[in-house]
Amino acid sequence: MRQGPSSLATSLPIIVALACAVAQGCKLLAPGSQSDGLASKKKEARSPRTAIKECMSKVASDRNWSNFPAVVRLPASVGGKRARTLYALSDIHGHFDNFFEILLAAKVITKKNKGDHKPSNFNWIAGNAVLVHAGDLINKGKQSVETIKFAQNLEVAAAAAGGRAVFLAGNHEIRFLGNPFDEKFDEFSVELGEENLDRLCGDSKDPDDESKTPFGTWLAQMPAAAIVGGVFISHSGWTRHLDEKTLASSYEKAFVEQATHSRTEQDDMFLCGDPSTERKIASLGLINANAWWQMNPDTLDLALANIGASQILFGHDPNAFAASDVRGDMGGFFGGGKSAARLVNLDVGIFQKYADGGILKCDSQDWDAKGTCLRFEKLILPATRDKNHQPEFIELEVKPHNPNLRERAPRDGC
Repeated sequence: MRQGPSSLATSLPIIVALACAVAQGCKLLAPGSQSDGLASKKKEARSPRTAIKECMSKVASDRNWSNFPAVVRLPASVGGKRARTLYALSDIHGHFDNFFEILLAAKVITKKNKGDHKPSNFNWIAGNAVLVHAGDLINKGKQSVETIKFAQNLEVAAAAAGGRAVFLAGNHEIRFLGNPFDEKFDEFSVELGEENLDRLCGDSKDPDDESKTPFGTWLAQMPAAAIVGGVFISHSGWTRHLDEKTLASSYEKAFVEQATHSRTEQDDMFLCGDPSTERKIASLGLINANAWWQMNPDTLDLALANIGASQILFGHDPNAFAASDVRGDMGGFFGGGKSAARLVNLDVGIFQKYADGGILKCDSQDWDAKGTCLRFEKLILPATRDKNHQPEFIELEVKPHNPNLRERAPRDGC
């Protein structure tokens, strides 16, 4: 296990704290104290749990919203001349190997050297393209640390080539900022191990980390949404029928409340919804709303008009279009003819093992003058495939009607 800047003795309390992360808390002895029963020589160390909570609250409350806005808007072209390709995917959930493989298959990256996948072992070959991950990058899988390092390195590599890699907040990131010791994050906490304080709140000394940004700071800088041309992308796709400016200002306020409050049993209602009320528009959380487009016949039209977009891409729910037999795949609806889908689900269910990965593409030549993508393509890595399988992009099938879905139960917070 890699050692942080502090000594092993200093990091031992952190290891013990993680072992009881979801218990009542631990009283830890300071490094160098004796276990011979002499109370006069015992010192109670500061709880790493307390330090981490304080750290996460601080990085969230200190966020510079000018440099790290709630909504990132990017043109579909550079300087009004060179159109750029958009790649979008979602819900990697700590599956670094899957993430690496899907970007290799999509020809967004190549390997620098043969051998195992590593967060820094790649070259960005997508030029000025925009890559957007629509939330839930961490947790559930066992490679969240590597996944974050890879994402941070992708940001650096894309920017150096004139492109962008944008990583949006999902309900798992939002919940983690508010309560990093929730039992929901047991696997992530164990993975962080003795580096807990060093990697969440301190600069990285790892040569694999080209970004060097502490994990906690990086997670606290994630946008809620991205708008590329006329394509709105967020974790749930839900806008609460707000315009871009109001959505951004409302998110800023709710984000700080979520990340700095002392409550552990109730998430912010704007972000995470109110499961105690009847399912209705006002009770749906921005980050975790399910099947919001079913609420009223004009819900999607109104959401697009208010946010200033023509299409919405979302993740969060791999079963969103399950009744339409699109599990483990990407589904597009409300389009047809010369109009590409206005609503696309990016979550192919990597954690659920529905598929090993999937990515959506709007090629640089497929934008119209208003920033609408006229043709989406998808690349899916099936969960079951032979070694000779050659993944390739194919056109996304678009259905013109509202999918007839089963009733979705309200979410119990983020």
